[in-house]
Amino acid sequence: MNGVEYKILPGSVYILSPTDYHEVTCDKLTVFNISFSDELLSDEFLTAFSGSGGGKFKNFEGEDFLYLKNICTMLLYEYDNDLKYGNISTKSLLDLLFVQLLRTFGTIESKKYDTRKKFVLKAVSYINIHFRDAPTLSDTAKYLGITPNYLSEEFHRVTGKKYKEYLNDVRLMYAKKLLASSSLSITEICFASGFSSLSNFLRVFKARFGMPPHAMQKQL
Repeated sequence: MNGVEYKILPGSVYILSPTDYHEVTCDKLTVFNISFSDELLSDEFLTAFSGSGGGKFKNFEGEDFLYLKNICTMLLYEYDNDLKYGNISTKSLLDLLFVQLLRTFGTIESKKYDTRKKFVLKAVSYINIHFRDAPTLSDTAKYLGITPNYLSEEFHRVTGKKYKEYLNDVRLMYAKKLLASSSLSITEICFASGFSSLSNFLRVFKARFGMPPHAMQKQL
């Protein structure tokens, strides 16, 4: 995870944002990759765990492990049996799971922020999740139900950065992780990080880090 190796054990929980580079290698485990819409996630969870910082890890034991395991068992039961009101039950179980993770990792609830800042935090979360899909200012504003001009003004006021500047920062930090943790070529890293042009990637990378990608790759 981001170039650091961890052992997978019973009770191991890893929280990874889209900007965290990871790889799973195992011989005796069956790995299930389950995807669901980010619309199911609460604002608190999105703002807490979708940032561009490093991934989070904890090995749960005892009652804490059983609590999470029971929630996952009930989620699997709902999925396998397609029961009436299953969507409501699934959403409630996911909320329980996310609340427990929020409690465990000691995150700050977003309700402490003012309304305008909440819009920006949701925009930041949206960018961090979808940065490889080239979300425009208009795309993000539409997702939030506000105008692009309003989002642009508030985004700069709260973060101190322009929308495109922040988007490029997320992409560049992800590219840096790929340089350190993968065997991908510079061109592959460029497109994997959401850039549509190699020349633009090389230009903004050097402007951000003071050196081209191949030079940084040798240092990492």
